[in-house]
Amino acid sequence: MSFSLPAFSSMHQILGHTIEDSADKHTITIDGRFVNFSRTEYQLMILLLHVEQSKPFVLFADLRQCFRQPPDNLRCLLSRRMNYIREKLWPFELDIVNVRDQGYYTLIHKPM
Repeated sequence: MSFSLPAFSSMHQILGHTIEDSADKHTITIDGRFVNFSRTEYQLMILLLHVEQSKPFVLFADLRQCFRQPPDNLRCLLSRRMNYIREKLWPFELDIVNVRDQGYYTLIHKPM
């Protein structure tokens, strides 16, 4: 089963933060502050934002759809992209957990 990226703007209350995404502008704001993401990072974030609505984790197969042409080393590339996203989330005390044996990711609260 594949998870489809939503094509609309939405607001999320996640872990005490207000996170808004705008699909037409490919932008995300956290607590009213604009956070700059690449196209791929934006798509990965959208999957993470919508994970609480459907299941506790994003399947590795669903994360794969965020890359135009997934390379042979997809797990390595995905890990690198998630690390870039993590750095942008840390000022908000948010982080991403990788459940390595299953290949899933989810947002968590990470106190500073």
